[in-house]
Amino acid sequence: MLWIMAALLTLISAFLIARPLLKAAKEGHDHRADYDVAVFKDQLAELEEEHAEGLIDDGAHEAAKLEIQRRLLAAAQAGEGLSKPLGLKSRRILGVALAVLLALSGAGLYALLGSPGMPDRPYIDRLAQRLGANVETAQNLQDDVARLTERLGHTPKDASAWLLLGRAQRQLGRHAEGAQSLRQALLNGERDPEVIVEMAESQVYAAQGEIASDVRQAFETALLARPDHPKALYFLGLERLQENDAKGALKHWNRLLALSQADAPWLPMLKQRIAEAEARLSGKMPAADGGAPDVGAMLAKLEARLKANPKDAQGWTMLGRSYAALGDIDKARDAYGRALELSPADLDLKQAFAVMLYESARMSDPKAKVPVQAAKLIAEVLAADPQAMDALFIAGQAALDKDDKGQAKALWSRLLEQLDPQSADYADLKKMIGGL
Repeated sequence: MLWIMAALLTLISAFLIARPLLKAAKEGHDHRADYDVAVFKDQLAELEEEHAEGLIDDGAHEAAKLEIQRRLLAAAQAGEGLSKPLGLKSRRILGVALAVLLALSGAGLYALLGSPGMPDRPYIDRLAQRLGANVETAQNLQDDVARLTERLGHTPKDASAWLLLGRAQRQLGRHAEGAQSLRQALLNGERDPEVIVEMAESQVYAAQGEIASDVRQAFETALLARPDHPKALYFLGLERLQENDAKGALKHWNRLLALSQADAPWLPMLKQRIAEAEARLSGKMPAADGGAPDVGAMLAKLEARLKANPKDAQGWTMLGRSYAALGDIDKARDAYGRALELSPADLDLKQAFAVMLYESARMSDPKAKVPVQAAKLIAEVLAADPQAMDALFIAGQAALDKDDKGQAKALWSRLLEQLDPQSADYADLKKMIGGL
């Protein structure tokens, strides 16, 4: 296809250049230079008309235009002593010679600077190479996504279709879309903890490695059902390291290391991460075989436990966190509320509840204001602990909602003092303060 297009453009250019030379000479008294100027002006006008009509593309148009303009200038400056026009035979020879020269020079330049031996590469071939798969596999994935998308247009509550779509999108590297599809699978009844981990993992990839608090909660929920899940342990350790909590990172990673088989493929990377965390501290977990527990069964068991012992504040907190990770905000709010009734002085619980309310509001609307209940909880936290980090951030946002930039700056500056100056969070917050 490439050679055909190149040949076609070459023929068009050659024809445009040779065309005036193949016409019979006009009779009259015009000098050769006058004749050439008239021809090239006429040729320029024809070229513009053909380009406007779409007969030639921009590249061929520009190349031909430059060549005609060059010859027009040369003709205008030609010798006034040219009084005899070339004969038709001479001009035909010249036209053929120019056409051949143009074709040969173009082919020579492409052979020298281009890649004449490289075949055309359709999109599906490039996709297959990026995925490290064969073309058939890549095409099947593309077809699966199209088929499942159409199917869900008719049955939007089909959890199995959402699950298959999310996994196909993940395989294609479309992680943001995959995470949304897997969330829909969970909201429509899917309860396998592996799906929660897949959703959270895709969110991490979509965010270029950053692990937000809602993603952390998803991994924690998966660990409630499967305490030895390797990916959950790994990413929770990574989240702790991103928060400059090397001790917390080592807790997760050493646990993963102890659970890992000697030939586990993630061991080299895991050991490197552990060394990094230890270096920060001192200035010095694979899945077990067997079926994964059902998150639905885990939640049912936890709810049964709470029914038998409704004064278990920690149990209600775990239930709230689990439902938040699954996207069931109403049930999460109810569970956190029950926990808070039992432990009204628990600052960590108040802060976690406020964060859940704030983040769920922002997920629905990125410009949403801090919910009233969250603002009230944060105020209570800061009254007892003025340095509570999550509380300081949300309180600053609440101040901005009221257009109190001075208060927002004061709160965020207190938070900034507690962050590592080398961290991404520090840079982001400093930029936010600077924009006030």
